[in-house]
Amino acid sequence: MQGVRGWMTLLTGLLALGFSIGALAASANVVFVNPEKYTDIGRYADPRDAAANQAEIARHIEQLAARNLPPNQVLKIEVLDVSLAGRLEPWRARLYDTRIMRQVTWPSIKLRYQVQQDGQVVASGEETVADMNYLERPNRYPDSVPLSFEKRMLDDWFRQRLVEHPRRIRARSRRCTAREKSCPSGRRRSLWPATSRHRACEPRRFAR
Repeated sequence: MQGVRGWMTLLTGLLALGFSIGALAASANVVFVNPEKYTDIGRYADPRDAAANQAEIARHIEQLAARNLPPNQVLKIEVLDVSLAGRLEPWRARLYDTRIMRQVTWPSIKLRYQVQQDGQVVASGEETVADMNYLERPNRYPDSVPLSFEKRMLDDWFRQRLVEHPRRIRARSRRCTAREKSCPSGRRRSLWPATSRHRACEPRRFAR
């Protein structure tokens, strides 16, 4: 009995730890706006296929947010249009239900996004995410994974727009703050030559 109680206590602790880690992860809210008007979200406007693809896209975005964003951030995305990779060619008798991948049938998703941190909007925008070279680049997702090209495209966009871009902005802000602190204050500027160290602090002069 002691051994059973010990295992139950350990299991309870692991479950509590899992829940606490999940609570600390960033969250994402994905909304599909008028999906019936999308360019291509499924096979021949099949509502079941369209719903499955929407769920796959939403789940992938939620996983990206949980893995890459700080825990105090919330990502809100409105999907405005979807055009999946490849096209169905119904005139092919044996392949009428198979997507044919061609260079000109790249995937694209039009979306509107907003990142909130502690109740404040820290990033927002609207853009069409596309991968025109989707057949020429290596893909870590195998063909057996649903929407493998779309997932790689979203991975790239997420990294560039929501991870690396804010990181560059924060680094630039820190450099500017450091330069401002290095500029001497309380003295006449004429006593300090405009060296490369302090030139960034000089006020801009405009010709009249």
